Amino acid sequence: MGAALVATWLAGCSQVPVHELHKSVGTIGGGAPRSGDQPTTLIATDPVEFLLARADFLDHAGESLKAAATLERGVRIAPEDARLWLRLAQLRLASGSALLAESLAIKSISLAADDRDLLRRSWEVISDARAKAGDPGGSEVARQRAIALQ
Repeated sequence: MGAALVATWLAGCSQVPVHELHKSVGTIGGGAPRSGDQPTTLIATDPVEFLLARADFLDHAGESLKAAATLERGVRIAPEDARLWLRLAQLRLASGSALLAESLAIKSISLAADDRDLLRRSWEVISDARAKAGDPGGSEVARQRAIALQ
């Protein structure tokens, strides 16, 4: 009941109609919609899934600041969800905030438990962030950690 209430509240606050969100395999939590993906109805039974999908939609629509704000709301609602931290790290890296992206990815790692894919993607963000920050040695160390998780 609580999750449904939060999802209803979030949907009411949304500036993006729920029926316009892309929901496709590989889109939620990162990655661009593939060619041929069609907008479909997203049933917001999980507030985190809704926020991830909304952030992806906003990011792909060129609204990266709104996407980041959506994810920041998500980490306030569900601070233990590593997917939110990782997706926020990816957005921050894309906007040029390498040090912040690394910190967010480290937070994602601390919460990811045994989710190897999430851990791998977090280490990839750290590697890219370190490279952008001018730390090629640190970037390579992180890249090797990501490769070890494949």
